[in-house]
Amino acid sequence: MPQTYSSSSLAHQPASYTLAVQGLQKVNITHNLLGYNEMDYELLAGLFSSRLDNYLNVEANWWGTRKAKEIEELIFDFDDWNNFALADYLPYLIDDNLLAAVSSVGSSAAQETTDLSSLGGRLLHDLRLPKRAEPYVVKSDLTVMPGVTLVVEAGATLEFFPSVGLLVLGRLEALGTKDQRITLRPVDPAKGVKRRVRRHVKTSLEGVRLCVEGECGGRSEGFLDIYNGTTKQWVPICDDRFTERNTEVVCRELGYNTIHTFYDRNKRTEMFPNALIRIQFWPDPIQCDGTETALNECSLRMNGQIFDHTYDCQWNGDFVYISCGDLNLEDPELEYWGGVRFSIPNFEHMDVYSRIHDPNAQNHAHAHPLVHGKHQTQVFPSLMEWVEVVSAGILHNDKSPAILSFHETPKLRGVTVRDSAYDGLSLISATYGVEMLYNKFDNNLGVGVTLMGLTGETRETEESSFFPLTNVRLPYHTFGMVDMCDSTKELRIEERVLLYYKYDNRPVDCIKIFSSVFNVKNFGLRLLHLNLYDSSFGAEPVVRDRLVLYDGDIYNYTTQAFAEVHAHSDNHMRFFKTAGTSLSVELHATGSSGDFGFVAEVVTLPISNLGINRNILHNFTYNEYHNNVEGAVFAATAGEVNPWLCFSYSRMEDNGRQLYGNFTTARAAVHLDVQNMQDVYFKNNLVRNNTGGLHIIAGSIGAATKLQANVTNNLFEATQHWQALYMASRENSAYQHALIAYNDFSWSFSPYHDVITLAQVVSVFTHNYAHSNLGRHILDVYGFQKVRLPVYQTTSHNSFAKNVASDPTYQGTVIAGSAGQQFVDNVFYNWDNAYELVAVNESVSGLRRRCNISSECTDSESFTLESVVVDERSDVWKTPIDARSNWWGFNTTVAVSGRIHDKTDDETLLHVDYR
Repeated sequence: MPQTYSSSSLAHQPASYTLAVQGLQKVNITHNLLGYNEMDYELLAGLFSSRLDNYLNVEANWWGTRKAKEIEELIFDFDDWNNFALADYLPYLIDDNLLAAVSSVGSSAAQETTDLSSLGGRLLHDLRLPKRAEPYVVKSDLTVMPGVTLVVEAGATLEFFPSVGLLVLGRLEALGTKDQRITLRPVDPAKGVKRRVRRHVKTSLEGVRLCVEGECGGRSEGFLDIYNGTTKQWVPICDDRFTERNTEVVCRELGYNTIHTFYDRNKRTEMFPNALIRIQFWPDPIQCDGTETALNECSLRMNGQIFDHTYDCQWNGDFVYISCGDLNLEDPELEYWGGVRFSIPNFEHMDVYSRIHDPNAQNHAHAHPLVHGKHQTQVFPSLMEWVEVVSAGILHNDKSPAILSFHETPKLRGVTVRDSAYDGLSLISATYGVEMLYNKFDNNLGVGVTLMGLTGETRETEESSFFPLTNVRLPYHTFGMVDMCDSTKELRIEERVLLYYKYDNRPVDCIKIFSSVFNVKNFGLRLLHLNLYDSSFGAEPVVRDRLVLYDGDIYNYTTQAFAEVHAHSDNHMRFFKTAGTSLSVELHATGSSGDFGFVAEVVTLPISNLGINRNILHNFTYNEYHNNVEGAVFAATAGEVNPWLCFSYSRMEDNGRQLYGNFTTARAAVHLDVQNMQDVYFKNNLVRNNTGGLHIIAGSIGAATKLQANVTNNLFEATQHWQALYMASRENSAYQHALIAYNDFSWSFSPYHDVITLAQVVSVFTHNYAHSNLGRHILDVYGFQKVRLPVYQTTSHNSFAKNVASDPTYQGTVIAGSAGQQFVDNVFYNWDNAYELVAVNESVSGLRRRCNISSECTDSESFTLESVVVDERSDVWKTPIDARSNWWGFNTTVAVSGRIHDKTDDETLLHVDYR
């Protein structure tokens, strides 16, 4: 069986084979006599690959037949699963004898005509699929090769076998209509799909259980306990390296599915100081690959057993919480298929050839693009219009977006993505502007739309103009990106490639060696995403998870390492450059969660990559996002310049899930982690009944790329648990600007968080209506500590009515967290709150520690009141909070004064000028 780390059934891999090549090392398989074995396949070419030209040499073998087509059916390779290498079996022996002659066929026996009854493999010529009564069935991965166009006509239906999908390296034209939509869906189970695994059965002897507040019987979610058969005790688990794979095994052992799972860590409310005194803790750390039937079948974690260390839990520590959810399939007999992927054929995307001026082109003298604004070469992107993508998301037994695009920019209009096992749509490093209109993302187990801008830089400065991202959403085996641990050890590049690694629950040591064409250019490496696991224990690391860079070929003993990157190193923003003409990268990583990993751009020097146009817009308009478990939109960018974003006239409803206590599957319906992005437009949207609303973290090194956010004319209704609006600036970033106007914030329920938070953002909060919300506070504005400046944060012409603040210490509608703010022409009518406006402690304002008032605080162990110097305090006094010309619900000075908590109540607070 292929070595895959499955989150789903393994039923659609080859059940049996004579010979298998698995893992990462290429081998030659020649001069063998095969073909007389009663196996599904004679050869499994299981070398992972993310590009076309990766071959496994299996020449000069006898396969039991002389027909090339029959030989291809005996080999499981790229034409079956296109994340495997392509088996090169030509020429082959023509007789059952090692001394026999070889065939005269010098190239692959590609079909001139395509079998429409069983699609799959490489599509080497244009193909049109017209509408017909019965659906087209895709039995293995269908790969549209470069230069080839696949046309799917309106009304056609394609059914895919489980775990296989469509990879477009050429062009896809799927043009349906509103009345005749194109449907891509799983194959009908009635068509004889073989299944070796159909359901998970709960084991008879319980080894695990899930508990909430002492209730442990038959639960599908709760804190994890493991049964210690020696001591006859149930043992709580607080392993900080518990992963998704372990979670899948727990859910399987309990009889639930292994696809819709969730895990996290937090406190257990039923614990008390003496609760665990008599418990003998689980002695060994474990790591699962996701295929085991029970947790006790998992192997011990390598370098996890440290001498004289016990893996016990503190009563007030963080315990493992697991949720095993239900599947979202329309028919429980269906199985997920792989989805549609758009990518580049190899690892490099070079746009320079499109700039070559062709003197033979029509209207040559008057059609230069720099003069007339048109592209040199006509570009025909892939098109998907009025297409339904149903129940995708499991590709080659791992989670993958229903639609994934790397570097390519397909045009999507009227596309519905529903019931996916993972994200609905994922756009990675889109080269051109994305225009998405009238699309719908419904009932997906991941995020509706994921957008990742990994543009990097075209400068050779010593330090990057951005911070490497901490969180990204990348699937395993992303075609077109260089997997740090795939089978290709040496790469020759011309301009730029993206190198990445996504952690799995197994330790690895991998190497990549880069050289340039003609071996004349030096190399540079810049980190775009970095989240290496901190494998150190106490003061001394066992073997630290790290990236080591070598100036030259690592296999040359004279080559020296010139840089090392790990979780605590201070060189994450550095641009690493070699003195020689080759670069070697070595990775040592322990097993951990897939949330960890890295992405780096490897470029030749001097940099010849042109980058992207700074005036590109990603336009998401008239779209709908419903019932997506991990949120509606997730966007993250890392680069010196990034496209603008626009979300307008869209509906975002019922996204995210709140589980037990503070556990949620999403922080916000729309989560934007953007750097060096000039404009974000969020206008005329309905954001209703989501776990969290709009969450923006922005940053830029300079003012030229600072954010100008426009959040206007939106309805934020019934937001649950998290903030309806959260905007913050990254530390040490230039001033980020935001206009928040004409929005309605209503019926939010977030008792442990503020309803609206504006943190160190130059904000204009005006003409908004906040009513009937329950939150820790309704509006919290802070930032710009120690800065005496004109008003940077204004709140004007707003109405706050019938809101309830749940902070037991300072029950205030609005928290003014820094000096110099202005509140003017606002209406406050919140009689259930003790105060309408609360000013923070002036010393707290100087030190950015505000935990006594706001939930959004930064801990500082060295905080003391005496640490604030008198000069700083006097500067604060000179810039009081301007809160004149507001309606406070009363028309007398004494009553208004009682609605404000400031320096008149406590000498340590900031002064509020309300008259």
